[in-house]
Amino acid sequence: MSECLEQETEGTVAKTECVSQEEMNLQYCSGSCGMSTYVPDFNSIANGMQSNCKCCRPASTQMVPVSFDCWHQYEYDGKKSFPFTTTKTINMPLLVDSCSCSECDGKQLKSLQLQQCDDYV
Repeated sequence: MSECLEQETEGTVAKTECVSQEEMNLQYCSGSCGMSTYVPDFNSIANGMQSNCKCCRPASTQMVPVSFDCWHQYEYDGKKSFPFTTTKTINMPLLVDSCSCSECDGKQLKSLQLQQCDDYV
């Protein structure tokens, strides 16, 4: 069983028609947080099952400006126009300061959600 620790790899970030202009250091959390259980909730029949689950997640991140090239192509009168690119810079939480085991809730942590490139084009 491995601890919940920061890891890193090299790569590009991509979303829809956008890709980062260069490879970068991508950090993430990986490891085990112990045993998980999913048992009946004996305190309330209405609640059904109770989860006791911990997930390895970033506890703290730093925002990094990432420059993206985004490709566009529009249709006019049923015909595609020439493609063109735009450059957008988006702050993304790509530097992981620390990782920890926290409750699994099936949702991404709001402060860590990546903004979509589509929001900026």
